[in-house]
Amino acid sequence: MIGEPRRTNLGMTYTNPDNTLYQSAWIPTTLLTVAGGIIMTIAAFMYFVVFFGTMFSKKTTEAALELPVSTAYHDEKRIPFFDSFKPWVVIMIIIVLIAYVPAIWQVMENSGPDAPAFAPNNPMPRK
Repeated sequence: MIGEPRRTNLGMTYTNPDNTLYQSAWIPTTLLTVAGGIIMTIAAFMYFVVFFGTMFSKKTTEAALELPVSTAYHDEKRIPFFDSFKPWVVIMIIIVLIAYVPAIWQVMENSGPDAPAFAPNNPMPRK
């Protein structure tokens, strides 16, 4: 991302050519972000149009659902591991810990009086 900071006021500082913090390399990625935001907004609007259109429209026909009937060639062997919810909860907790512990550890390590310093004109920390 060419050093572009996340969750900052890019439109007022880093992408404004009149500002001293202007970064021309960040213009294409910012424009892609704007395009993605527009697409997401249109998709959300269309979702709500369809949702409320479905909720408040009158029924025109009765729903008919026909499912094919088939016979099993053999009985399936039950696997006890998949019958319980506990293994899935344990796996979920492990995955969440793998995802969040390093980030939380880094925040704890880099905060407080020993945190890396920032220059007033640069969003990147000083080494």
